[in-house]
Amino acid sequence: MVSNRFKKWMETTTLLRKKEVARQAKSSHILFYHLATGYRNASNELAARVEHAANGELDRGDLNATCASCKYYKECKK
Repeated sequence: MVSNRFKKWMETTTLLRKKEVARQAKSSHILFYHLATGYRNASNELAARVEHAANGELDRGDLNATCASCKYYKECKK
């Protein structure tokens, strides 16, 4: 489950930026498309790596339902 924010990011971000974030997150931009369509789910670890690589454009809760529902994550987002 990914958030609408991630889907919007996928629609509006350039391919070059997607590849850059994926590379920094030790992933692939193709996986981002799989996540956006629900074909695959992001692990907690991948969500954290993407959050770090995206430099504020995305949060781990945008990619992972467990992170999004974590009370500690929610408190940090306030």
